Amino acid sequence: MVSLVPRHGKDNLPQSRNRFVCRRTQISEFVASNFIDSNSELPGFVTARDSGLPGSDRPVETNITAARWLIKLHHFTAETKCKDWATHALRYVTIPRIARSMGLKGGLLSADFELRTEPLHLVVIGERDNETSQALFRAAQATPFEHRCIHWFSNRTAAESLLKLNLAESNESAGYIFHDGQASEPIQADHDFGDAINLHLRKTDAK
Repeated sequence: MVSLVPRHGKDNLPQSRNRFVCRRTQISEFVASNFIDSNSELPGFVTARDSGLPGSDRPVETNITAARWLIKLHHFTAETKCKDWATHALRYVTIPRIARSMGLKGGLLSADFELRTEPLHLVVIGERDNETSQALFRAAQATPFEHRCIHWFSNRTAAESLLKLNLAESNESAGYIFHDGQASEPIQADHDFGDAINLHLRKTDAK
């Protein structure tokens, strides 16, 4: 399977994307450094006391939420440490006595699914001040898929370089869908995004 996630170092990213990745990576590193109790055998993230110092409580919902955020960051950046930290959080909520006490949590099922599967990648190629690009980006944001990553590149060359895929040529701003190692044809109109996703998923699922 062709990797759909940009497997690259942060130094090779466009400036705006570099800032996005760096800020979120810094947040994840802060959380891992301050809210994983290295002196405890228990996995999971602890909460902060009123003083701001780490406490000892490990709320289930907090760990599930943290895991899902870190999984998303892993899929977007390919940082393996984000996946490791997410797994650390999920190890806590799947301890038998914890799992029995919390009952069925939909977020835990979602986290498990998101950890094991590649998200749907929606890509817009075009300048930020281009109306078509903006409309395509809004259409990508409006798609009813929670397990997704949305990317916006100014040109096709940058997208191909970072995503390691060849795209069908388009002389205008366009959207693309990546799923299961395959890229869709260019999407030229924002109102076609939803239909294009359904069509592309049917094609890839049939193979």
